[in-house]
Amino acid sequence: MKKFIMILIALFIFSMSAGATIVDDMKSEVDEYNANSDDIPSSLKDMLGNERIHVKVDMNNGSALNLKVVTSDASIVEFGELESGEEFGPTLIVNTNENTARSIMASSSPAKVFLDAYDRGDIEINSPSFTKKVSLTVGKFVLKVSQWLGFY
Repeated sequence: MKKFIMILIALFIFSMSAGATIVDDMKSEVDEYNANSDDIPSSLKDMLGNERIHVKVDMNNGSALNLKVVTSDASIVEFGELESGEEFGPTLIVNTNENTARSIMASSSPAKVFLDAYDRGDIEINSPSFTKKVSLTVGKFVLKVSQWLGFY
């Protein structure tokens, strides 16, 4: 179950660290994730199951990589790069940098690396919706408790 949660986190946040090659590599992970999405705890499904996520990665070469991840009932139904000027009404906006994304993808404990980066502010998760901002605050608390209990 931890593997699927880590894959979820990686796909939502870090599937985009070196342009098209990394994006293509991560697309293959979507099938594995979707095949096992029934194993995701219901609390996470409720929190992340129906989202339109705009992921922004500041690349080391000074460019920015913009991705969209769309989930429905905790399955990823759309994943790819955003076209220049494309708007799709995200419910979540995730900001990070290439080094953080690479460190998470290279880790044998991606959930821990993700949570540490999130705690340090190397990952920012925001929402244009007030209600979703409240949910994110509660979610961060739940993640902290999970860390204290040794789940991550």
